[in-house]
Amino acid sequence: WLDKVLSADIDQEKDYEFWDSLNDANVLLTKLCLQPASIHPEDIVTDVKKYWIKTGAKSKLSSGLEHLNLLVTAARLSKQPKAKILIKALEKLNELLNKENV
Repeated sequence: WLDKVLSADIDQEKDYEFWDSLNDANVLLTKLCLQPASIHPEDIVTDVKKYWIKTGAKSKLSSGLEHLNLLVTAARLSKQPKAKILIKALEKLNELLNKENV
């Protein structure tokens, strides 16, 4: 189902709100949480950057970083082996997005 959302056509002419325009990045983040080894954090950063250019909303990144910090905290509570993979991927994503926010 998530792959179907990713392959859906986006109207490039439509004026999306910033958070609506990040649907692809949010789907990738969801896939990362469900299957940590299947998504590269760099793919999410690429998607986010694509919409910064269109919407000029780089300043909204801080709330996204807060969200990532919450996900990392929640993942650290898990004792599942997959959680370590997820934590590593989320921390890498956080690191990459922080570099972009400088």
